[in-house]
Amino acid sequence: MVISPRSRWSNRDDSSYGEKPEQKNWRPSIHKWRQVRGDSGTPMLFIGQAIGIAALAMLHSGVESANEATASDGFRWGAGESAFLATLGFSALSVLILFRVSRSRKATNGRRRFARLSLLSLIGACIYILSI
Repeated sequence: MVISPRSRWSNRDDSSYGEKPEQKNWRPSIHKWRQVRGDSGTPMLFIGQAIGIAALAMLHSGVESANEATASDGFRWGAGESAFLATLGFSALSVLILFRVSRSRKATNGRRRFARLSLLSLIGACIYILSI
């Protein structure tokens, strides 16, 4: 007579054979802000590009207002100190977001390549605007 495995383990309760419940993570989702999700590359890439375009517009307007006031060689900023700090902040935020997408393992190759291209074009445009 063959003994089935179930009869040999009959002293165990039936709950041990079922699926085990998932263990709850004690950390709420707000603490997972550094975790990159697979589909978050697209919105981050879009936000990084939008912030970069805004920073380039702010940089161009600040340099243009200085060129209208005085005609001299070198870099002149004519929009004020607070506008210059805001431009630097926007530029740094855009660079950090684009760099994060370009280094993300979960982003697709196309998104990473596009983020690198956007980052290089942002830096090139800044150099061009500053050289005018």
